[in-house]
Amino acid sequence: MNLWDYNELVARSKILRAALLELEDIKKRGIKAISPSEIRAGACGDVIGQEITSYEIIKDKIELELLKIECKVNSVDIAIDSLSDIDKKIIIMKYFERKEMSYIGDVIGYDRSSIYRHEKKALQKINSILHGQ
Repeated sequence: MNLWDYNELVARSKILRAALLELEDIKKRGIKAISPSEIRAGACGDVIGQEITSYEIIKDKIELELLKIECKVNSVDIAIDSLSDIDKKIIIMKYFERKEMSYIGDVIGYDRSSIYRHEKKALQKINSILHGQ
């Protein structure tokens, strides 16, 4: 997984959770089959296609994608938690908050070359944890 995708995956999981809540509401109203376009949370059309289908099929497909996303996010969270405080700050600021290296250096109080060394070491550790290398 690319760390740059983390925020997008977290946002996507929120959208899918909202879609599941909306599906529960649809089920409570006694509707047995729906079109994905009827789910206001949107962004699940690519998961389930555009056919009219049963509530359970849509729910299963959304839950499967949500599980995949949450596994990726949790794996990254575990890897980041294993980093030193400085390395964690650098990774979070660069990849999640999208800050420039010069800004990160100013905040942490390290020069650019030190920041790059810490980033490289942190990425190696994250990669090792995520991919078992």
